[in-house]
Formats: sequence, structure tokens, C-alpha cells
Amino acid sequence: DTLVVGARFDDNDAQVKTGAAYVYQRQLDGTWIEVTKFPHEPTVLDYNDEFGVAVGISNDTIAIGAVSDDDIQPGAGAVYLFDRDAGGEDNWGFVMKIPGPAIWGGDFGKSLDLDEETLAVTANEDYDGYVHLYGRNYGGEENWGYIAECGPVESYSTSYYWNVITVKGDWFALGMPRDDPLGLGEEGLVSVFQWSVELNSCAEAAKITSPRAASASQFGRSVDISGDRLIVGEPGFDVLEGNEGAAYIYYRPGDGSADLSVSIADDPDPVETGSTVDYTITVTNLGPDDAEDVVVSFALAKGITVTQVSSSDTTDCSR
Repeated sequence: DTLVVGARFDDNDAQVKTGAAYVYQRQLDGTWIEVTKFPHEPTVLDYNDEFGVAVGISNDTIAIGAVSDDDIQPGAGAVYLFDRDAGGEDNWGFVMKIPGPAIWGGDFGKSLDLDEETLAVTANEDYDGYVHLYGRNYGGEENWGYIAECGPVESYSTSYYWNVITVKGDWFALGMPRDDPLGLGEEGLVSVFQWSVELNSCAEAAKITSPRAASASQFGRSVDISGDRLIVGEPGFDVLEGNEGAAYIYYRPGDGSADLSVSIADDPDPVETGSTVDYTITVTNLGPDDAEDVVVSFALAKGITVTQVSSSDTTDCSR
């Protein structure tokens, strides 16, 4: 019932682009009211800090990125943490500031995500992407201490400044929508990582590209994880007139289950208005177990009329 909204170019006290963030609370009648605005004391912002460029909320904690904070180095960045009851009930008081690495233009805090006791923050160094992990109660009670640096994340272009992050438990995904792993130009890429408490390290578990990659489709422009599912946005995907966009859901199988992959191909690509396009959907089971009662749904863009559907001998197909 709590919403936080960033406004990175907000002006405060005649300071330009210091940034701001607003917190809203849902009422019993369903309306949303503003309950506080950041920054407030003792948070002090400077010109062009861009506080609010990224925000995250989990339970009673809010994290806010200030990508251009220059207290350490120009553009090094920082993240501010606030708790609901810090300084009083529903006060949303300041807890601490996490400065980014002392790197000029490090962009620390341009993207972040908060899940329970874990904070993930993106940064860059020499055009390589990094993810910095922090945990509550690391280095002291209620302290958000440094856990690890994951990276550098292999990139195929200088796409770091568009990185977006999502975290759930010990899994996190990094979207790089301006990367070009297939050489098409900004087709995008998502890297999935797992953090191991036992090994005190993180390892890349998968690299995911769009099943219908195209130039400027920007796969990975938005990412989110819920449970064992990952959703990835691809706003530049073209169906008919261009940039209708698409989203893909991926499933992370547990031990002793089926591992399904789904690919979708269209021919021709792009398709001209009034012409015919063929879609081929392929489902592959990588095991180790059989998959039963699998249902695959494919939503067509507005304006497309289905004329024929065919399938393999063991597959039922309907429209």
C-alpha cells in the first residue's frame, strides 16, 4: 500500500536538478495521498545530483539513487536509504548514505532494486558494468554493509549507461538494452546471476537474448523477478507499424524438473501492412524430466487476422 516515485530533475531550494522522490500511501477508500517528499533533513543535495533517478521499496525500507552525486568524484553517484519508522512512527527518516566507488562518472545508483534484506546497485568502470550487493545487518545491527561486487559483466558494446537491475533473494538480473551481442545494434541482452552465501561469490547463470532480436529492439530495457520467473521488456520490437513492443516471461526450473525453452520466429521480418506473416513457435524440453500439460500462449498484435493454424502430431493448437 506504499508507492515511491522518483523525480530526478526536480529543483529544490533554487538548486537545479537536485532531484526528489515522493511517497504515497493508499487509503481505505482506494485513493492515494502524498505522505512525504524526499529530500528532507538531514539529507543535503547539490546541483545536478539527480536524486530519484532510481527508486526501490521493500517492506518498510526505501532506497533512492543519486547518480550524479559528486561528494567523492564527479558523477560517482550514491544511494540513500530511509526507513518508515526512523525518527518516529511513519516518519520515513534517513538511515544512511552509501557512496559509490571513487570513480569519475561511475554512475553508481542509476539503477537499483531492493528485496527484503538485499540491495543491488549498478555501476560502471571503464565501460564495464558492475553490480554491487549490500545487506542489512552486515557490519552491525541495522547497518547496510557491503557484501560483494559482481562483475565485470561481459558487454558487447559501451552500453553500461542503460543497465537496469532486479533482485529477488539470491538471484538478480541485469538488463543491457543497448548492448549488441548479435551485432544488430542495440538488440539488447539480459544477464542472470546467482549470489552464493556459502562461496561468498556470485556467478553468471545465463545470458538471454531476444527470441526475435532486431536492431534497436532494446531487449532488457525493463526487467523484474518474481519467485522463479523473470519478465523482460523489449519496447522496440516491431510487429506491423513499428515499436509496438513485447514482453517475455522466463521460468527458472528447480532440481528434478523439466527445463523448457520457447522460441518464436516470424517470416518475413519486418512485415508490410496487408501482407502475410508466418509465426513458428518451437518448444524444447532440455530435461531432465518430462513436461506434461504444457500450455503456450502467443498474443498477436492488434490488426493481425489469423488465417491458418497448424501443429505437430502431438500438439493441439487453437485460436
